[in-house]
Amino acid sequence: MLADVARSISSQITPDAVLDEVHRQVGRIMPADGARVALRRDIVAAAWPSGQQNLVQAIPDPHELLLVRALRGAMRLHDAEGTELPLDEDALGAIARREPVLSGGRLLAPLLAGDDVLGLIALESSGIEPYDQWHARLLGTIANRAGVALHTSCLFALAEGALGELQRSHQQVTAAEERLRREIAELLHSRVQSRLIVAWHRLGQCQRLLMTDPAEASRILADVRDEIDHVREQGLR
Repeated sequence: MLADVARSISSQITPDAVLDEVHRQVGRIMPADGARVALRRDIVAAAWPSGQQNLVQAIPDPHELLLVRALRGAMRLHDAEGTELPLDEDALGAIARREPVLSGGRLLAPLLAGDDVLGLIALESSGIEPYDQWHARLLGTIANRAGVALHTSCLFALAEGALGELQRSHQQVTAAEERLRREIAELLHSRVQSRLIVAWHRLGQCQRLLMTDPAEASRILADVRDEIDHVREQGLR
């Protein structure tokens, strides 16, 4: 059974899918009237990078966790998500010892990736002594698998974000190149073209003056050559 649960959780590739599958598997094999999952701020920012950059902290604090899932039975309590989860002594003990803690009708387990505490999962049940050490070991195993899957999904999310940024940068470069092409085209069709038209008219004037005033025709021809040289050196280059 545990192998199937582990495979099911590990097969998820997004943080949301991992958390949804953890809740589904826990609800299938353990009593749970309510469940909460809280993660460190930097893990939340890595898992859901869009619009979450303000949650990143330079030094991650495992004692400051944000709710990312709050469920009562099968109902997801969206309003609770994003709030800070108050940590009592039992929750702090589970984080400090890196192992599940039984606390009356509650069962707490740290979400671990190696020895790194990503967050905490907490189950609640209204039954009389609903949890024992077997449940604690079971939730601990699930939480460990969930922690590794969350860590992996965060890496995927960060990689997708980096790829998206690379694509946006490429689009910006392409747009800049297109603007440059338009500017060159406008230059060729306005300034350069107008100067070439003037030179063409001056050459016509030179042709008419060749027989009557060859000196003036020669002067105009020299001016036209200078103008064409200027267009070639300054405009086209």
